[in-house]
Amino acid sequence: MELRAAREADLAGIAAVRRSNGPAHHDSGVNPHYCRFLIAHGHLWVAVDDGAVVGFAGAIDVDDARLLADLYVHRQAHGRGVGTTLLAEVLRDAAATFTFASSDPAAHAIYARCGMLPTWALVTMHGAASRLASSPLAARDIGAAQAAAFEEAHGRSSVLRYWAERSGTRVLGAFAETALVGTAIVHLEGATMHVEHLVADDAFASAVLAATSAATRADTIEAYVPVVRPLHGKLLAAGFEAVDTSMFMTSRPGVVADRLQVVHPGLC
Repeated sequence: MELRAAREADLAGIAAVRRSNGPAHHDSGVNPHYCRFLIAHGHLWVAVDDGAVVGFAGAIDVDDARLLADLYVHRQAHGRGVGTTLLAEVLRDAAATFTFASSDPAAHAIYARCGMLPTWALVTMHGAASRLASSPLAARDIGAAQAAAFEEAHGRSSVLRYWAERSGTRVLGAFAETALVGTAIVHLEGATMHVEHLVADDAFASAVLAATSAATRADTIEAYVPVVRPLHGKLLAAGFEAVDTSMFMTSRPGVVADRLQVVHPGLC
């Protein structure tokens, strides 16, 4: 078996591995644009056996920490140590590591052996936009550069540009008069707004979400919300439901900024 950095010719094999493991998010190995982003701006490794891709691992750097975004092995190659080998390679030389793990206990054990310990849950919240209180803020489209400046995350500008260029996605800013108080990345599918990244102080989080919903005229909202943020409790109180959960596992606390109210599990 050969381990190496992924290249363009591997994209079809990567997609096949991801599809063998069930339904996939649009930011995953089934999306060539996402894979090309990891090749150019992150880390994407493949395991190749007899000329075929049997597994892949993707990661991106967030400041000095590394986010494990994807780790998948083709179902026909499970149990051969492919995942463990890929994991060691894609996380090599990282000062700190973190991931958002599925409910698979075997995966949790593998990540724990790599020094990443469970810290809090990331919950996919789902509910009607009408359940949110009206917002005093106004949301409008902004550029990736303005979002990066607000987030004080210039090193993440490549991620924000990726989102800005993705079909069906908007980069929004929420304003109190002329002051920018929050940013949000939303992906629109019909009348549903998938909120994948939202940055604001705790006091503004729910108002930013409501303003974003109003700007997109969404009927339904889905958002990845850490249980440790006040926004999680506010959405529960508003009647939103938890439809999925993953576990934030990390080798060092503090790698996810406190102002990050909605966290994309593969891009942060």
